[in-house]
Amino acid sequence: MIRAVVALTVASVALIAAGGGVASAGVIRVKVLIPARRGAVSGMATITCAVAPRVKGVEFFRDGRYIASGPPYSLSWDTTKVSNGRHLIAARAYASHHRLIGVSQAMIDVANQNATPTPAPTPTPSPAPTPKPAPTTEPTPTPDPVPTSTPAASPTPKPTPTATPTPAPDYFGLKPIDATLPTASVCMSEVLATEDSEEVPANVPYEIVPGDISAYLSALSAGNVPDNAPAADFTKIDGKFVGTTYQTLRWGACKWGLDELMQQAQAYVESEWSQSRRSEGDTYGIMQIKDSAGYFSMVVPFERESMPFNVDFQNGWIRSCVNADMSGYFKPLNSPVTGCPHYGVNEMSSSCPLYEDGISATQQQYLGCVGAWYSGRWYDTAAVAYIQAVQKTAEQQPWRRDH
Repeated sequence: MIRAVVALTVASVALIAAGGGVASAGVIRVKVLIPARRGAVSGMATITCAVAPRVKGVEFFRDGRYIASGPPYSLSWDTTKVSNGRHLIAARAYASHHRLIGVSQAMIDVANQNATPTPAPTPTPSPAPTPKPAPTTEPTPTPDPVPTSTPAASPTPKPTPTATPTPAPDYFGLKPIDATLPTASVCMSEVLATEDSEEVPANVPYEIVPGDISAYLSALSAGNVPDNAPAADFTKIDGKFVGTTYQTLRWGACKWGLDELMQQAQAYVESEWSQSRRSEGDTYGIMQIKDSAGYFSMVVPFERESMPFNVDFQNGWIRSCVNADMSGYFKPLNSPVTGCPHYGVNEMSSSCPLYEDGISATQQQYLGCVGAWYSGRWYDTAAVAYIQAVQKTAEQQPWRRDH
């Protein structure tokens, strides 16, 4: 019996697995349906996708590795080929022209009796042919033993099987609290591997790497660090990326381990993807960073002049918040609405109005940080309304039609 089956009417793709799962960050558009009984899978497990009519194809991934495509929207997964423990099964839904419209993922527990994964069969090389003895002019009654140093004749080399390449990820999802994050250079390579045309021409003058940011780093060293977080959380912010608006946002999501669709939606709610936007209260850029005294004054003028720096700083702030490194700031401000969790506390909430079944502690923390960026408080009424606006925007993706 699957809970929340009604979600199929609005989902682009949903995973149904026999061992439980977690919803994707933001719980928008793509929804993971979780079995009523939680448990582990073993042997052959069937992974099934339920899709909306607009979906034209689905790709399945296991722990980031491509494994199959559909239709059909189901596959048999031999769990004996993987180690026991948790594995991430993901499905990516595409509309026509291979346009990504949804991502769903579930953490599946595997528990086979044999804890050692069954290795893939290794091709057995053909035995080397036995060399024929060289002809001699005189018979030798007792042949000398073949010296060990005599090399055997080399067999004809066999072609090395070509491994199926793992495709570069085309969606960056939310990484767990305190996860090891990819390097900025890795993210740059992955993002720029796909060509893109600028959808917001007005942003082109701001698609630059900031100049000398030593003043910013000096401010961090002097203790001017956002919201009582460790300075080390912000020293990796440098804005060293050049690309389109869409690529810049994806680079930031990859670098800081954020859900890219929610991140893009938040940028749209803040500025409609406009780096030149300046709002009341001295907030600047695509992510609307407030740089007046008492807020983020250490970023002036870089967050105004460089869109990559603007995205890098805001995304870095969100990651620091997700990792619960801002406890000194947010814990005194803990005033969540009924049912929502407290900051930095691994408490699972089932009655918060933002959640559906299966949301993880990391996702609860992430949504709280999205709201805190706006209200400065933890799950207060204003933050909850803002989070709901971001979720709705992520579902509608208005930037696709506006630009």
